[in-house]
Amino acid sequence: MESTMPPPACKEKVLEENRRVHALENRHYLSRHPEQTNFFQKSILEKTLNAVCQTLKPEAKILDLGCGTGYLSLGFLSRGYCLTGLDLSQEMIAAFEDSLPVKLKPQAELIVGDVEEFLSQNQDEFEVVVLSAILHHLFDYEAVLRMICARLTSGQKLLVFFEPLK
Repeated sequence: MESTMPPPACKEKVLEENRRVHALENRHYLSRHPEQTNFFQKSILEKTLNAVCQTLKPEAKILDLGCGTGYLSLGFLSRGYCLTGLDLSQEMIAAFEDSLPVKLKPQAELIVGDVEEFLSQNQDEFEVVVLSAILHHLFDYEAVLRMICARLTSGQKLLVFFEPLK
């Protein structure tokens, strides 16, 4: 299938705009997106985390792409799992680090970076890959999903939350 994506210069513009917007939102992100934290969504999230965690071994590793301020990551960390969180925004990662309880810090590796770059360079195995409100920010979300799915093996999980994609 031939790609209809704009040239790479457009990708940099998309990344830069995402950095700019999330630098402004950082600590205020969740208050500006109550659709992610209302009673109904919290209930769905808690049920999903419980169901997924029941299938995981204690040493399972989680990858949260677009982890932002850590809203979803904290659910895994508080259950004892090791987590790698990646976000394009230094400000969002800083907000996550500031909100992370001291006892959970050793379980969390937080990285500022681009998802496509990370996936092409990092070869670590993860039992769960989490995407939350990130796909619609990506230059080529289909390519990112292909990269993720190519790495998943039997028993591994891909969780996608809060995506306004059609």
